[in-house]
Amino acid sequence: MGIKTSRPHVRMGIKTVAPHVPAGIKGRCVVTDERKRPPPPAMTSAPAAGAELGVVGRARRFACALDTGATAELWRFERTDEALVRRLDAFGDVGVGGFSAGWGEDEEGPFALRRVPSKTVDALGRGERLDGLTALGKIRDLSRALAACEAKALFPGPLRPAEIALGSPGRPDAFILAEGWIR
Repeated sequence: MGIKTSRPHVRMGIKTVAPHVPAGIKGRCVVTDERKRPPPPAMTSAPAAGAELGVVGRARRFACALDTGATAELWRFERTDEALVRRLDAFGDVGVGGFSAGWGEDEEGPFALRRVPSKTVDALGRGERLDGLTALGKIRDLSRALAACEAKALFPGPLRPAEIALGSPGRPDAFILAEGWIR
């Protein structure tokens, strides 16, 4: 009972390990997303929460430090918001929201780690400019983020200068903050 394909080990978004793998692994299933990738490994514990940064919509925010030493924001959600956390992480990988530092669930509920923007467009000084190649790279990053939103028929919100991050500590790529999604 199932769909027959030319590859019998792949059926309906659930992929079993191919028949040529060692016997101890054979038959294990991996649930994949729409791009046929397995879900990213979720963290089982959040980094230690630092100072409280306030509430944004349904999320409580805290300062935290990652294992790499970079600063991040720890966003905590209600247990019913796990699907939202997974979606925020997926869009964070393409430059929307900044939630590309990790996610998971622990005893307090689901959480997402958000990159802290080092500078936004509105924080640029009057007359301050980016050099040519850097500016082109930022435009490329934002174009990719907007293309990902368009592919998913999602409106990222109005693009005001305060909503466009020009990078974060340790990562030069620009991203859209998209805080309206949480509200």
